[in-house]
Amino acid sequence: MAGSGGHIGELYCLNEIDAETTKCMTSDAQQLRGNYFSHQLCSYCGCIQIHYDPADALKVHYGQDYDLADVVQNNLVVQQGVAQTKKQQLNTRLFGAIDRLTEVPGRVLEIACGRGSLISAISAAFPNCECVGIDPSPDLPASTTYLTFIQDFFDAQALPSGKYDLVICHGFLNRSPTLVELKKIHSLMNSHGLLSVEIMVLEDSPHTPRVWDHSHMFTESVFCQWLAMTGFTVIDTNSNGTTVHLLAQLSEKSKQSFPITGELIDSTRKIFATQLKYWQEVFSSFEDIARHNDDYLIFGAGMFSGIILGSVGTEKFSAVVDEVCRGTEFFKLPVIDLQEAAERGGTVLVCSRSHYLPVILEKIETIGLKAIVLGR
Repeated sequence: MAGSGGHIGELYCLNEIDAETTKCMTSDAQQLRGNYFSHQLCSYCGCIQIHYDPADALKVHYGQDYDLADVVQNNLVVQQGVAQTKKQQLNTRLFGAIDRLTEVPGRVLEIACGRGSLISAISAAFPNCECVGIDPSPDLPASTTYLTFIQDFFDAQALPSGKYDLVICHGFLNRSPTLVELKKIHSLMNSHGLLSVEIMVLEDSPHTPRVWDHSHMFTESVFCQWLAMTGFTVIDTNSNGTTVHLLAQLSEKSKQSFPITGELIDSTRKIFATQLKYWQEVFSSFEDIARHNDDYLIFGAGMFSGIILGSVGTEKFSAVVDEVCRGTEFFKLPVIDLQEAAERGGTVLVCSRSHYLPVILEKIETIGLKAIVLGR
């Protein structure tokens, strides 16, 4: 059912929330308002889909409230101890792939283009290329001769007619019925077309049970099967530990069909159950800490800290430590850098992806403060 384009499979309820009494946080650290939300795993397609009440809760969020600020969307990723922005890494890989093409793409489409920085960069690099960006945001730039912006959710009928040589969908396919969108994308592409996809995969997304705007989640194995079934061949893959970037070309559709194997369904259920347990341990460890009358710092003005602050409030915290966002506010707490944290003193609470922890803990140790990792 979830993302399968109309087919029905058995649904397993993995998690459910009364959204009227529990704060349901989004990836941009806002509260998603509604009545009732649940994570449902479809045994047919292998996708975990969030069911919303009201049904348009997510559409309202993306159309009215979603934060497109670069400091929110362009987070740092750490690989082999080196930090760089996610967009910098994605754009470098994408422009490298374009350079390797035998012909410069004549028409390019970016789905969910945000404020249009990437499609604008492509238009500037290839001035004779017809570029189109589509996004529901009211912050889209004005169109130019060779660069058209359309304020809308992804709708093939809203686009200029014709096929595209390059389609970009970064950060989109976790937020819309994935298989349905892949089929639509395939129909818009030339036979030699290149697809650039950035997705979150379940095994690298421990936030999944506590973040409510990623409406479609799946393992990388499941997603790659979907690509084959809809007529794409993956030619390059790169994981930065936060998201996976895939480059794919059109091909014949795979003879493999649904349903997804029971082994992959069981694997998906186990990963989600492990993530649920992790968050139970995070909040349990926080409850133990909160019994003390200390004020704490929390590391990072991002998604994991947003889940915690949105759930337990800010009473026990005096500031957020984040070198990139310093000088701003996060949940009305001041955001400070490491130097100011050292001057304030105190204990820093840390909740982050496991592969980021060594870098974070080393930074905190360098300034002489104590760190406590929640959920460890």
